[in-house]
Amino acid sequence: MYYRELMRMTAQLACDCYGARVDRITDGPEKLIFGLTRYLGGDGYQPYYLVIDFMSAHLDVYPIHRPPKAPAVPHSFTMLLRKYLESQRVAAVTLSADDRILTITFGSEACLRHALIAELTGRQSNVFFIDLEQKTILGSVWRDSERRHASREVHDFYLPPPPPSVMDRQMDRFSKVDDAALPEAIGVACVERDRREAFEGARNALQKRLEQAKGRLSRRMDALYRDLEKMDEIASVRGEADLLAAYAWQIAPGSKEACLPDFVTGKSVCIALDPMVSIRENIERRYNRCKRASRALPLIEGRLEEAQGQQIKIDEGLLSLQSSRSLAEIDALESCMAPLLSVLLPVGQQTRVKATIECHKPYKTFTSRCGIAILIGKSAKDNDWLTFRVAKGNDWWLHVAHVPGSHVVVKSANPDQETLLDAATLAVHYSKLAQAGHAEVQATQQKNVRRIKGAPPGKVSISQEKIIFVKMEDTRLQRLLRTENMTEDMKCKP
Repeated sequence: MYYRELMRMTAQLACDCYGARVDRITDGPEKLIFGLTRYLGGDGYQPYYLVIDFMSAHLDVYPIHRPPKAPAVPHSFTMLLRKYLESQRVAAVTLSADDRILTITFGSEACLRHALIAELTGRQSNVFFIDLEQKTILGSVWRDSERRHASREVHDFYLPPPPPSVMDRQMDRFSKVDDAALPEAIGVACVERDRREAFEGARNALQKRLEQAKGRLSRRMDALYRDLEKMDEIASVRGEADLLAAYAWQIAPGSKEACLPDFVTGKSVCIALDPMVSIRENIERRYNRCKRASRALPLIEGRLEEAQGQQIKIDEGLLSLQSSRSLAEIDALESCMAPLLSVLLPVGQQTRVKATIECHKPYKTFTSRCGIAILIGKSAKDNDWLTFRVAKGNDWWLHVAHVPGSHVVVKSANPDQETLLDAATLAVHYSKLAQAGHAEVQATQQKNVRRIKGAPPGKVSISQEKIIFVKMEDTRLQRLLRTENMTEDMKCKP
């Protein structure tokens, strides 16, 4: 999106989104989607969906009529936004005068709490979530190492990137569209572009798999044809065995070769022998080879016929793929070809390019004043993983009493009181009582935590717990937050 387009869009969003309540935050492939509810006076309340596309090839902000299906596992940045922004109201939407940097502030005009800063600036694009009171970064879509820009990590002060030396401020692909109709026009264009890219991506991916299956099938058929050619040699092997059996009494033991007259032509036929075994064993080897060939021949012919049928289906699939005009047709074709592709391309062999396996770390790591690791679950499923896969039986487990929040694990069997108080402070911070000044926290050892049958992820029952009364101390919390990820990260094992 060019600067002028973004400037016009920002002006419209400032009017459309002012005072809207954040009801839902989801994500997609390099996208953030905000579900807002805005009040239209006599027309009542109306849902409004805003997309921030930070893919370096797109860099768009636009509204859509309905949100796409949310992913099963949201991005950790999305979870952070949900914690702070759901039920908040949009206070303002502004654009930097120096670059394509969009800022959305949340809260009331008297008390602006947080801001979302979308740097739609090209390959180094990023989205930051800012605490306006502390002027610090609470989180970002991309880590510093992933974007290679100046260090702007969590809990650092936010500094905008330097303005570009040259920027086109006049380019506008929607110059003929009125300002009021601009969001709708850009939204339609972006949705159509996403649909086209999804179609081309699905078609190219399926074509690659079909061509890979065709190549694998071609190599298999070549091997079967070579096996059939070997079958033609079996007749001569049987003839040699018959000659050796008829004239075995004339062949001296230990001979390397026997020249015997052919039954039909009478010409001399020289047969190579293994001098290390007897004549009888030389004969039996040839007859056994003929038996194996007679059993293998129908199998080879059957496999060759099957491969030829599979090749016809692959060719028909490629032709159908070329004539496909919609994503639904490609999905239907992929479903139809799936059984064949699963046979020709077993799991792990569907691509020769090594896939990049994303390592999802299900918890955040902090360090207490005494150097003990404190682990915080990121979501309900991650809470389950942390409690029942990562934690050991004697590790201490904490959770805010009677309120939804993250599971907290202290990696120690005998933590001191200061460490337990640090862990309890983090448990309150990563719960629905984050804004409260005090709370009660349940603490017990992991071996006393049990899953509840049929309950959703993260729902557990505990026993032998003790209650820790926590009064939130900002100095303690800030000290703990500065230790995030200071311990060794969990290794990613494919």
